[in-house]
This record gives sequence, C-alpha cells and structure tokens, in this order.
Amino acid sequence: RFSGIVGGNPKRALCIEQAAKAAASEVNVLLTGATGAGKELFARAIHDNSPRREGAFVVVDCAALPATIVESVLFGTTKGAYTGADRRREGLLLRAHGGTLFLDEVAEMPLSVQKAFLRVLQERRVRPVGGLEEAPCHFRLVAATNQDLEAMAREGLFREDLLFRLQGVGIELPPLAGHPKDILDFAGHFAAEAAASLGSTPRSFSEDFSRALLAYPWPGNLRELKNTMEGVLALAAGDEVLLPVHLPLHIRVCAARNRVMGRLAATDEAESTGPSLPGLSATVLPRFREYRDDREAEYLRVLTARFPGDIGRMLDVSGLSRSRLYALFKKYGIPAVRS
Repeated sequence: RFSGIVGGNPKRALCIEQAAKAAASEVNVLLTGATGAGKELFARAIHDNSPRREGAFVVVDCAALPATIVESVLFGTTKGAYTGADRRREGLLLRAHGGTLFLDEVAEMPLSVQKAFLRVLQERRVRPVGGLEEAPCHFRLVAATNQDLEAMAREGLFREDLLFRLQGVGIELPPLAGHPKDILDFAGHFAAEAAASLGSTPRSFSEDFSRALLAYPWPGNLRELKNTMEGVLALAAGDEVLLPVHLPLHIRVCAARNRVMGRLAATDEAESTGPSLPGLSATVLPRFREYRDDREAEYLRVLTARFPGDIGRMLDVSGLSRSRLYALFKKYGIPAVRS
C-alpha cells in the first residue's frame, strides 16, 4: 500500500518495512537521506497508512520560511499581534490537528522556534503569537533532513532535546546511485504516471534509453528522475518508444562519456586488475557471443569483476541486451552489484 515506492533495492525494502510498522503507531518518525531521496514520498505513505489518514497532511518546508515569520506561520497569530494583523490567522500546527505534520528540512528551523515547538510536542497545546489562550493540538509528526542532526546538536546548532523527540523511529533512505534496478523501476513508474497525467498511453524504453539512464549518477535522486521522466514524456509526443534523444543533453553526454570509458577500460584493463578467462588474454574482454554455455558463468564473473555495479559498461563490452544480461545473472545466481 506504499504507493509510488518501488525498486528492488534491499535497503529500500527495509525502509518500507520500518515505515509500515511506524505508520500503525503514533510514534514520531525522522527521515534522513540525500536530497531528492524520497523523504516526502515516504512521509505521505506513512500518513496514508496511519490511523490519521482521514486527517490533513500538512507540509512545512522549514528552509523556505524566513526566520522572522516562522513562529507566525507555525503557531498562528491573533488580531493586533503586530502591525497589520487585522484578523486572527490559524497556524499550520492547528491545521495539522488530527492529521500529520511533515517538517521538511527540519535542521533549518531557527533555535528560537525549536524551544517553542518542543513545548507544543510535550503539552499537545499551542498558543498563537500575541494570544493568551492555548488550543489543543494533536498531530502525528514526521520530520526530514539531509543534514547530520547529531553533529549539529553537538555544535549547539540544533536542540538536543528536540532531536530526542524527533528520533522515535529513524529511517535512512538510500540513494539511487549503485542500484540499477531501482533506477529502471522508478523510471518506469514515473513514466507511467507522466503518461497518465498527459492522457497518453504508456511508453516502452529502448535499450539505448535504458543504458543512458543507468550511465547517469542521478545526484538529485528520485526528485531528479521524476522531473526528467516528466520532461521525457512531454518531448516524446506521439513516439511509442522512448529514445536517448528524448533525454536532457547532460544525461546524453554522460552516457556517451560512459561508452567511451567502457571501450577504453575493455582495451586497457590489465590482467592483474581482475580475474581472467583461462587460456585467453585478459587484456581485452571479448563479446559474450563468442562463448558457449559451459563458459557463460565464467564470463559473467569476469564481467562483473571488471565493471562492478556498472551495468552500462557491462552492456557495452558484452554486447548483451539488458534483459538478456539480467536473465543470465539470475540463471547463474550472480549478483549484478557486488556488496
């Protein structure tokens, strides 16, 4: 039921298991991971699978709030609290009452506000800026950051007592880099979503398109991949198959560079850098089709040792299609990415 969270990465599967268990309770959850790793995606899934699913899911981007108005936005204001306050304004904490509050980039919350927010967590009541009376405020808290809060707490940049409150359940989300199946699974999922929003039919990936996706390191993780696939579907128009030409230029350049490096590695790799095939030169790894069934597994072990985790280079050097390569890995029980 964790919609939109796909991929075969065992680390992500563990994150889903942790999130599913946490969702059934009221415990606070702290999501950590690189930028774009899917923290808001997990936060929404936790809310949607929790007893508070019928309540509001309120997102607060702490990094986007000017320090001068954070308190007003979170706690609300009363009429006359400051010049121009002509009416009472409800804060985001009260809007999350009965639902889930998602604090994105929580490390950016000013220290002056952290103390007041901690009191709300302890008392489950909130008092608007300029007000005298408190109102009940019960919400489920999910926070996210790409920073090291423990290090910030040691340096006095983040309240340690608030950190303890946030760390009911800590879930560290893995990046896309080094997990080729995740890249292709999420790309397919986001492409299907984009096609549905455009009212068009789902598209298939060409082999070259898939190789280009695998060659790129995706520093922006899921967010970057999602935006890329939305752009790809917009450019593909009536094309039934997605091709590299539909990708942004910087991704195509990365794929081309990867192919060149793969050829150089296949030509220049010394025998001492990895296992060899008995009776054959290990300097150049031949195409896969030159081998018979009784030597397939041997070839694949050399291939994965030469280019650990780099599916794009494996495809270039071996001449195999992506589906065929994965089928052979499964046949012989050889992991595509060595741990």
